[in-house]
Amino acid sequence: MIAGIELWYPEKPPTYEDGMPIFELIGTDAQIVQFPVRAGRQVMCFSGAMAYMSDGMKMECRLAGLKKTFGRLVGGGSLFEITYTNESGVDGFIGMTPDYPGVIVPIHMANVDKLYCLRDSFLCS
Repeated sequence: MIAGIELWYPEKPPTYEDGMPIFELIGTDAQIVQFPVRAGRQVMCFSGAMAYMSDGMKMECRLAGLKKTFGRLVGGGSLFEITYTNESGVDGFIGMTPDYPGVIVPIHMANVDKLYCLRDSFLCS
């Protein structure tokens, strides 16, 4: 270890009752977040975030409404919300990654009052 350098490690992700992780962070400096997606469940992201997915995932693309779409257009964000639904009868997965190399920091929004972010900070939920 180099003096003055501290490595940040994300805490272990939460799990479902059966022990399956809610998400997994893969990689170090160009990370991917992989979600196990149970049958019938959904994952939402903005266009360009999906890296790979299992069979049985259906993609739905839509605008988020006039006011939100206009706000995203003015702010330089993505105009489209993409929702992936697992329509197979078994558990699937989907991997998401940002457009540029970086560290993905998971934030549990129930524990946060306010969060100030730069444009394009949101990856998926």
